[in-house]
Amino acid sequence: MSTIITTVHSIKALAEEGTFDIDLTVEGIGRMNYTYLPDDDAPITAALTAWLAANPSFPVELYEPPPEPPVALPILKPYQFWGAVRAQGYEATLHDWVASIADPVEQALASSMLEFSLEFRRNHPMIEAARVYLEMSETDLDNLWIWAATL
Repeated sequence: MSTIITTVHSIKALAEEGTFDIDLTVEGIGRMNYTYLPDDDAPITAALTAWLAANPSFPVELYEPPPEPPVALPILKPYQFWGAVRAQGYEATLHDWVASIADPVEQALASSMLEFSLEFRRNHPMIEAARVYLEMSETDLDNLWIWAATL
């Protein structure tokens, strides 16, 4: 029994050359997704190979590699964090941010964290809140963080 492809809905290229993720409808099976490997000996592969040869202008969505994972930024020691804050002139504005926190418990926590932390992590929510208050872009803060790690 031969495999009859009734409709190919979409084709997306995969990382390996000549392989595709194909959304298609097969008679007697229905709609399905199939990973096309040209060397596979499954009957559907033979039918798809013939279909692809007969339809060379069918649009193929190009493969896009996944984005690079974000680089983990180093943990800063207090002298690195405060050295960078002071060297870049952000100390007064950072203290203004703490003073602007309306909730007295959150304000005390932010003040204590800044004053007594033994390390500073770029991904901490307090650092993000301060970045927003300082009107720094994420890239600018990341660059400052990397520089601070060299101090």
